[in-house]
This record gives sequence, C-alpha cells and structure tokens, in this order.
Amino acid sequence: MKRLAKTTCLLLLLATAACRLQAQVEHDVFATPHTLSAADKGRLTLDIDNLSFFQNNEFKHMADGYSLPGLWLQPRLTYQPLPNLKMEAGAHILYYSGARRYPTAIYTALPSLDEDEGSRSLHARPFFRVQLSGLSGKLNLILGNLYGGSSHRLVEPLYNPELNLTSDPESGLQVLFQSRVFDADVWLDWKDFIFQDDNHRERFILALSSQFKLTPPDAALHAYVPLQVVAQHLGGEIQEAEHHGVSSTANAAAGIGVRWQARRRVLHELWAEAHFLAYKQLSGDLLPREDGTAWHATAGVNLAKGFSFKAGYQKSHGFISLLGSPYFGSLAATDDHTLYDHAQLLYAKAQYTHRLSHVASLGIDITLYQHFSGHGLAPATGELLPSQSSASILAGIYLRVSPSLLLHRF
Repeated sequence: MKRLAKTTCLLLLLATAACRLQAQVEHDVFATPHTLSAADKGRLTLDIDNLSFFQNNEFKHMADGYSLPGLWLQPRLTYQPLPNLKMEAGAHILYYSGARRYPTAIYTALPSLDEDEGSRSLHARPFFRVQLSGLSGKLNLILGNLYGGSSHRLVEPLYNPELNLTSDPESGLQVLFQSRVFDADVWLDWKDFIFQDDNHRERFILALSSQFKLTPPDAALHAYVPLQVVAQHLGGEIQEAEHHGVSSTANAAAGIGVRWQARRRVLHELWAEAHFLAYKQLSGDLLPREDGTAWHATAGVNLAKGFSFKAGYQKSHGFISLLGSPYFGSLAATDDHTLYDHAQLLYAKAQYTHRLSHVASLGIDITLYQHFSGHGLAPATGELLPSQSSASILAGIYLRVSPSLLLHRF
C-alpha cells in the first residue's frame, strides 16, 4: 500500500507539472519524415543523422532495470535524380558509452552477449534506401531500409519506443499511402535472412498501420478509427532439416480516437483514444499462450512551449505484445518468463520537446508505471506464483541532429 500511495502521489505531481508545462518525443524526435520535394531534384547531399540518448529504466517485476547511454549515427549520401525518386546509401553505427565489444547479432532490442557467438568492437550495418513517389505524393514505395520505428505510428502496446534507440534499421519493402480520408503504412521488415542449408530460421515482420478519418484532420474536432496489425514469422524451407519448424504470431489493435484542436495560447490540443488489443499464436509453440486480449485507453494534453502529458490504463487477459514493452503484456521479460493471465497497468507520461529549426530536436521523457498482476505461472516449472504489484519509472533525454550538406547540384 505504501508503494501504491507513493506512485499515486508521483502521478498527481506529474499531472500538476504538465498543467504548468504540443508535441511528443515519438513524433518530434524519433520519427523520420518521408515527403519528397520537387525542388530537391538533382541535389547530391551528405546527410548526417544522429540520435544521442541517455535513458534509465528503473523496472521492477515484469522486467529487469538497465540504462542506455549512447548514440547511433547514420552518415548517408543522398541523390534525387527525379522529382519523385530518391536514393540513399550509407551506414548505421551504434555506440554505447563504455562498451568495448558488441554481440554479433541482429539487433531487434538490447541483445544478449553470447561468448560462443563472438563479438565486434562496434556495431555497424550498411544503409541503402530507394524511394519512389506517385499520385502527387500520396503514394510512396520504399525498398531497402524503411521509414521505421515511431514513423509507423503504432500504439505503444504494439511498439516500444525504446526500439528507436536499440534496434537495427528496418529493411525490406514499404508502401505508404495518404489521403484526406485514409492513411496506410504497410511494410515487410526482413529481420533475419538465411542462405542455403543455414542453421537458423529466417525471421520477418509483416505489418499494417492505418487510420480512417471520420472528420477532416484540420477540423477543430478530428475523429478517427485506427486499425493496426503486426505479425511475426519464423521459418524457412532451405534451412537444415534439424532446424525446420515454423512459428507465426500476431498482434492487432482496433479503436477510436478524437482530438480537439483548441489552438489556445496555452492549451493547444486535447485527445483521447481507446483500443481493443488482440494476440494470437497462429502456428508453432514459440510462446506459452495461444491467444489473449486487452483493453487500452489513453488521454492526453498538448500545451504551449513543447510540453505534453499523457495518462493510460490497460487491462489484459493473456495478451502478449510482440514488439511492445513487457508492461503492456502478460509475459514477463525476466529470466523466469512468468505468465500473468490477468494484469492491469496504470501509467503516466510527461514529455518536453524543442525543435531547433529543421536541424535538431530535443526530447525529455518521464514515464511512471504501476503494474498490478493476478496469479502468475512459471512456464518452465508450472509453478503457480502469487499476484504482485510494482512501481517502475523510465526517464530519458534524447537529442536528434540531422544536418545536410549540399555537395553538388546536377
């Protein structure tokens, strides 16, 4: 009870601070714009995209705590031979402060260091992207590295914003469509490629993030219906026989949202969303539960000078998130992988963002989680564990710097 009272007080303090304190870190710092400009035809530029971060996760119960001090750097040569065609080539380099060796793994989050798999002195990946735009910019086809992460606008139970820091750039195929009544982002992210007679399974993610606009986006009261699906597949027909096996899992979110654009001196925007979430294991036995559901509701306010506040509640029944934080699912990320069939989450988030022209964006994020769980089941032993509650906090500061140097105009 003391911990719950302390957490409640902290939530109230955050709410009070937000009322004194329009933007969100996920949008202003993590996301990457994809719009092409006809004025950039014939330009060859050196683009240096950098995200420096320091995030501390004081987690309890559902995940172990850890810190993320570091940065990633993407130097790229960009050329736009046509008004609607752009090519980019470069590298993605990840560095953690104090790290002297890195796992030789595909970074889908913070990977484990396995001595048997070897390590490198730095984690670097090639970066290539080709983008073709059509229908007056409404339709975009992307091959190679995608506009990923928070650019997909997935709800937080389906995508953990921390992946913007730790994971490799998504790569594969992406189709973006935007109109006044409907937006869609469809992508295939090929996480793990295999060769003939390889000794592991290929892995890819197929996903959709869409939004039906019930009223115009620029209206004072904007209502919309989001529909999102994230499916993961592991398998492959050309791997060695002993490693054969297919596993497919999926998450889905459907809901309704409303935004009131007040456009006042202090109060810029009020918004609220409600989602029904689903999890399903389509094939295989990778995860210890076949299906699950959850209800997720959020509300927020965007204020002047870059301050925003958000609060949310989720009630889960066996819901497992494929790419989300463990706090939005029923499966603990700790070593015992305890499964909590019934869980509730109350959380609050305060954020500050500041744009420095078009070159840089600063973001600060503080999130408090209060997690309540029913009885748990340890999948490895079948042991029934008592219900638990825990309070956790996430705090981070992020600086995105993306200068562009014109080398030549053809």
